[in-house]
Amino acid sequence: MTIKRDEQTLVNLTNTFLQRIQYKDFVSAPVTLIELRSIPKKEQAWSKQAGVYYFLQNDTVKYVGRATPNVGLGNRVYQQANALGGLDGWDDVITDPNTTYGLIIFEDNEDWHWLAALEVFLIDKLRPQFNKRF
Repeated sequence: MTIKRDEQTLVNLTNTFLQRIQYKDFVSAPVTLIELRSIPKKEQAWSKQAGVYYFLQNDTVKYVGRATPNVGLGNRVYQQANALGGLDGWDDVITDPNTTYGLIIFEDNEDWHWLAALEVFLIDKLRPQFNKRF
């Protein structure tokens, strides 16, 4: 069975899941990871928010992760975007000038416990290449 790993499939799966909970925003970022690195983390409105993030390369979801309120999306996204020397091929993803990221920002950091469920749900359904927990 072929699994579609494109962004539209991710959006559809997320919408199915999020019908059960409240979230603040779904952001498909207009900047690449390379451009993101030039913007200070503290300047990102979403930096201290909890949520789920993903990296998209050539319309394929390559990685899905989560950020809890005590860590924040800023810390996790920037940490992963700069994690050179990881798994085989990871450097190619985070240094590709076309790789972008997306965010599913939770409205209330009190709903952070849903993050793990959404992250696992997306990883299970999309099987991103660099998530090794499935």
